[in-house]
Amino acid sequence: MHISYLIIGINICFKKLFGKNTIQIVTICVLIVYSCIIGFSESTVRAVIMAVMIIISKLIYRKSDIYTSIAISLFVILIYNPYCILQIGIQLSYGGTLGILLFSKNMNNIIKCKNEKIEKIKEMISVMCSAQIVILPIMLFHFNILGLYFIITNILVSFIIGLIVILGFIFCITAFVSNTSAKVISIFLKIGVKILIQISKFSNLPFAKIYIPTIKIWKIIIYFAIILVLNFWYTLYQKNYLNMTQRRIKNLIALFKYKMKNVKKFGVIICIILICIIKILPQNLKVHFIDVGQGDATLIVTPKNKTILIDGGGSSSSNFDVGKQILLPYILDRGFSKIDYVFISHFDYDHIGRNFIFIERNKSKKCHNR
Repeated sequence: MHISYLIIGINICFKKLFGKNTIQIVTICVLIVYSCIIGFSESTVRAVIMAVMIIISKLIYRKSDIYTSIAISLFVILIYNPYCILQIGIQLSYGGTLGILLFSKNMNNIIKCKNEKIEKIKEMISVMCSAQIVILPIMLFHFNILGLYFIITNILVSFIIGLIVILGFIFCITAFVSNTSAKVISIFLKIGVKILIQISKFSNLPFAKIYIPTIKIWKIIIYFAIILVLNFWYTLYQKNYLNMTQRRIKNLIALFKYKMKNVKKFGVIICIILICIIKILPQNLKVHFIDVGQGDATLIVTPKNKTILIDGGGSSSSNFDVGKQILLPYILDRGFSKIDYVFISHFDYDHIGRNFIFIERNKSKKCHNR
């Protein structure tokens, strides 16, 4: 977004001073310098390379292809450091961009709105939902947290972030000319940032964070495959004019549905039987000894998939939260979002951690009974 604002600002400021092609060259130079100033973060490098590709296509009178621009930008980043592909910033940046490109048009058609006054909000929701379709499994894989207020917070942020970015650029330019004017602008800038911080506190509201077990890679692949097929299916049946390839695919789908008409019920019955067999079959007893430093934490998974936690680790000499940083991620990574039984061997700090004071106060009332 801020790269877009920067390009618009350059065109507004230098439109009367330079010709059309000269402005494009100046824009490329400013974008490169700006990337140097902010430290070449991966998401910014992606946006800058894509913007430069679009500008170059205009200079040489060629039509730009957005997917080619995305591919080239990723190629450049991976040449510099192939391990960047594992960074969460890269995955979210490219995932969000691809989500908007692939799904925003269909999402905009699905979200129907007759009121023209809230058309802009509808478009924003369509863009955000399209990005979230791709970002969601990435977030769940890395952080195991499902946020429920993302639509509200994103709408609020979208309204205010543009003003903050524009004021930030104006403040930086004005600071070289007049300190007094820069101080006046900084007052409004601080107000915008404070509002942004307050919006971020939505994450502290009830049910704002739901912990989800770590999703397996094969499940993510199946998820994306299903989403892409559904998106293509929707496009196929909503589009008025189809090319020859799309018509052939549509005819093949119709033929497949006709052939599978009689086999459908039999296939559903087989799937139900297989699922029941998998659920009934007993599993092996699993015992996990979790590395919590000097202390003890043992996770037991019974053949009936019941979870038992014996102690939770802890440290009296450090502010490091063993439960939050080690125990919870470990349990979620094993595919569990709850513990059925918890046993405490004794009340030393390295076995129960931060719960020591609470347990000592309630030991006589509750802990022995439980």
